[in-house]
Amino acid sequence: RSSDLLAGASVEITLSEEAIGINAGDVGCAPKYPVPYSNEFEATISVFPTAKKALLPGSRFLLCIHATVLSATIASLKSRRTKEGKWINGMVKAIAPDSQAIVRIRADRPLAIEQ
Repeated sequence: RSSDLLAGASVEITLSEEAIGINAGDVGCAPKYPVPYSNEFEATISVFPTAKKALLPGSRFLLCIHATVLSATIASLKSRRTKEGKWINGMVKAIAPDSQAIVRIRADRPLAIEQ
């Protein structure tokens, strides 16, 4: 029963006689109202101070977004925030530990995204 479901529960539904699995973090929608999705998007990230090395274009990492965990790559570096809080655009070559940046991320599979 749908009233017994809790956030994060995995469910199986039947559409047109075909069973599909919907896991935590997946999004279902009516065909008339599709949810935008992409495997590449721009995001503001924080690099933990405990990171062992700087992030570079091509760096691989585990992306944790909502209830989904998947592999992703830093596609490009857009800008970084200085210790003084100013954003530096262009010519960003690396993102050091304990810093913030705006990056382009390429995920291994498409994700529902907000526009």
